[in-house]
Amino acid sequence: MKNLVYLGILFMLSVVLNISCHKDQIEEYDLADATPIFTYTQTPCFGFCEAFEFKLYHNGLACFRDFNNPDQLTERSTVSSNCKAQNIEFWTSIKNMALEHRILSLSNIYPEDGPQIPDLSTRKIYIKIDGVEKTIVESYEAPANLAKFESAIHNMVMEFKTTIQSSKSLPAQQGIISNTF
Repeated sequence: MKNLVYLGILFMLSVVLNISCHKDQIEEYDLADATPIFTYTQTPCFGFCEAFEFKLYHNGLACFRDFNNPDQLTERSTVSSNCKAQNIEFWTSIKNMALEHRILSLSNIYPEDGPQIPDLSTRKIYIKIDGVEKTIVESYEAPANLAKFESAIHNMVMEFKTTIQSSKSLPAQQGIISNTF
């Protein structure tokens, strides 16, 4: 009888350990060989604006890094769990918007004349279209076409952030189980 009790306890212990060790596994992607084709970075303004970096890689992987999240501030690994594979239409829409707004013909820095004000949010765009690379750093006084492009990209990035966060949410947050008692 004692053996059955011990076996029962061992079985229950192994079940509990197995369940606790195999929580929702977050998919991780190795970015060591990935080449970015588009990057959009925004710095904080007066410490209050959102600060993040969004990268789209040549292999279709898109990654979001939230600088407002303390867990991601010190992340130095080439492995990221804040990534999601995107279809070709995602890149095509970014590329078409960039071409429509003539991003490749814009200046590399805005304001072109005048001081850089460190407390203002700075947006940095890197894009590579058909072998042509362009980097734009903008704090203020952006031309209308750049401002429209940045606004559209910002909306896409925030939508992407939402999908990343919802895929990492707990079962109660996803509505899989009830969080009311």
